[in-house]
Amino acid sequence: MEFKQVLELYGDSLWRFTLTYEHEYHRRKDLYQEILVAVWKALPKFEGRSSIKTYVFRIAHNRGITFKNRAARSDIFSPLTVEPGSESVNPQEGIIKDEEQMILKQAVMQLSPSLRQVVLLILEGLSNKEISDVLGISENNVAVRLLRAKKSLSEILKP
Repeated sequence: MEFKQVLELYGDSLWRFTLTYEHEYHRRKDLYQEILVAVWKALPKFEGRSSIKTYVFRIAHNRGITFKNRAARSDIFSPLTVEPGSESVNPQEGIIKDEEQMILKQAVMQLSPSLRQVVLLILEGLSNKEISDVLGISENNVAVRLLRAKKSLSEILKP
């Protein structure tokens, strides 16, 4: 598969996935660019032992961890901010933001990173098996994290 196809299929999803590791808009852009470069470099090495979707998200996960560790070492911690413009890489998408989506996004951002990862990957349409491959954890652990995330979200969103 060519990089252009991967970008068309998963570009928006990868952008949203950067929320797992970084909240600040400009740093998210940096992380997103690092992920795209890593995917571009790794794509010729894809052997088909997993789906391309799992492969791409695994690369994104690894880049996110590296990015976060690098930020921690340099003592750069950014506050949660709402980024300007569209949530999507494509400016035509996401022009109209629904209030419920914003409330849900804010609730998801309150989850711990391990729970937030699972929720964001589920929302991107990955199966428990694919998520376990991406994160390097068991399918049972994915299910447990998802259950905990749902419980936490219901508490956060309680009126």
